[in-house]
Amino acid sequence: RSSGASTGAAPPTVYCGAGDNPCTAAGLGLAAPGDVALSMGTSDTFMAVSSKATPRLEGHVFASCTAPDEYLALLCYANGAKVREKCKRDFLGARADWKMFGKAISRAPPMNNGLLGLDLQLPEITPTIAKTGRFYVDAENAAVRLGDGEADADATAARAVVEGRFLSMRGRGAALGVDAAGGRVLAA
Repeated sequence: RSSGASTGAAPPTVYCGAGDNPCTAAGLGLAAPGDVALSMGTSDTFMAVSSKATPRLEGHVFASCTAPDEYLALLCYANGAKVREKCKRDFLGARADWKMFGKAISRAPPMNNGLLGLDLQLPEITPTIAKTGRFYVDAENAAVRLGDGEADADATAARAVVEGRFLSMRGRGAALGVDAAGGRVLAA
């Protein structure tokens, strides 16, 4: 007897051979190549449906549990919420909330005037980087130390930590075979 029989609900869909991440993708409705889900949580996660697979040491590629001839690409980053929390606290102050962090991001222009940042509070797993710290470079690839005279350093730092993660997800996802053109993006 199905679990829905006693309640009158339709029986659940069961995907054989799927783990927690493939089932999450199925539950979110990632159904077509190019569909992407981004989770900015304790660890940051990228998962996307792809019509081709390019396995690499960074990330994972699974056979799709919902469609033959499709794949699920997965990336997981160790430096998620702790990095954003530390950035918020260090640049906006101990009493800063997430609304203030969001406003700081909106004060810096998209692409952050060419400034890219990598903030590692823990050794990173995607890609594997043992060194921790804050690393910023400008459009000429020169090292930048935020707080040394930039106008609105808190906005620059906030945007750098978020945009940097999304750019990493995009580039590393493409290396796994994901072409997100025309797909949907779900973000949490």
